[in-house]
Amino acid sequence: MLASASLGPRGWGVSFLGRLLYWTSDLACLAIAFPATRTALPWRALLIAYAAGQLAALLPIMPGGLGVIGSMSAALAAYGGPTTALAPVLLYRLISYWAILLAGAICYLSLWRQHSVVVSTTGSPTRIMPVDATDP
Repeated sequence: MLASASLGPRGWGVSFLGRLLYWTSDLACLAIAFPATRTALPWRALLIAYAAGQLAALLPIMPGGLGVIGSMSAALAAYGGPTTALAPVLLYRLISYWAILLAGAICYLSLWRQHSVVVSTTGSPTRIMPVDATDP
């Protein structure tokens, strides 16, 4: 059934524009991390480092995106970037990965708590027990 599914030209265009917006926003986050850490912003090295980081993210060698930090820092140092580029790259990774992970965990826990506790008319919370499908 999935073999017959197609996005069509409009769907591919919307998908491409969404991905382009994501990459642009992500690169802007990395670019803003440089002035935030009072480090000079080398644009050429930044673009090459971002591309290297995206390629490293495709290879699931290191957990948690550690390969992204290493490849971006190495690319920035190799292409004339400041040797203190580790701080902006770590700040970028903190914002783009760990902050989003933390926000997702908070949302998950709040939804889990909201759907797992029922307040009865007496005001005391009771847990919802899953219904077994074999019970009549």
